[in-house]
Amino acid sequence: MSSPADAMPADSSDGGVSPNPLDRRLVLLLRVATASCFAAWAWQHLRWSGPYASLLLNPDIFGFVEMFGIEWIEWINEIMTEERILLLSRIIGVFFGLVALAAVFVSGRRRFPHVLLWLGSFVLCLTAAGIAVHDRSGVLWIEQAGQIGCPILLSLAIFRGPRSPAVLVTAIVALWAVFISHGLFAAGVFQIPGSFLSMTHAILQLDERGTVTFLRIVGLLDFVICVACLIPVLRKPALAYACLWGLLTAAARPVAGMSLLAPYWGADVFLHETFQRLPHAAIPAFLFFAWRRKVRSSDGAGNRRRSSSDGGTGHASSAEPAGGLQASA
Repeated sequence: MSSPADAMPADSSDGGVSPNPLDRRLVLLLRVATASCFAAWAWQHLRWSGPYASLLLNPDIFGFVEMFGIEWIEWINEIMTEERILLLSRIIGVFFGLVALAAVFVSGRRRFPHVLLWLGSFVLCLTAAGIAVHDRSGVLWIEQAGQIGCPILLSLAIFRGPRSPAVLVTAIVALWAVFISHGLFAAGVFQIPGSFLSMTHAILQLDERGTVTFLRIVGLLDFVICVACLIPVLRKPALAYACLWGLLTAAARPVAGMSLLAPYWGADVFLHETFQRLPHAAIPAFLFFAWRRKVRSSDGAGNRRRSSSDGGTGHASSAEPAGGLQASA
């Protein structure tokens, strides 16, 4: 049986979030993660560029334009020019900035911010496709599931309640997608990306063999974490490790890439990558606190039911001796 807090509709009078303090904190966690992630993507698009050239200029993907009478040479030299791709990146950057603002101000009263969140998730899918365009396995694209799913989680948490089954299932699927895809690369099932090797070497100063061994151990742990999340006894430490893993891998980009000799210490190039990956830490933290409270609530409800049944039994047992004494008398 659900508690009154769980039964309370998410669309409450104070802007769509249950007055339960834990629910407010869970929604705040998703707000911060979503807003940080999309603000960082906006920075990358407005300061530098998005990964769309590799997508739009790939004949295996956009070769179909020839069906419409457009020669491929015309497509890459006259239609999808460098200036137009840069303009597209700027437009998407502005849109990502709007999604970040929507994450801050979204509530149950206004539907438009929710539309922006879902559209932001879809556009980020396309951006991730540009990143993973040369990965035919699709695993590199799936690894972005935490960032893609965070705005959807926020919207569902406000509409359905942060501890509703729909939100918890979406969160665990996003967690599995991130960890399984990362584990497939790190454990060597697929070719380990060069960025994994270079970051690990730069931070830990290991040789090539040590770097590969370290990544394979971490990759195996990724699979262990996915299984441990299903086991109640192991769920709490597994999610704590997953949160720490998300923070460390997010911080690894600027730690490995920034330098005191670079302009702005390289912060404008690498620092935003940390904020892009905050959902990788926020989602396991979200599950940690949401599941922890659910377990406590269910234990409390069970104790109340047992105490009430014991109370009823106590009255009956006290009556029986009395009846027995009267009968013997």
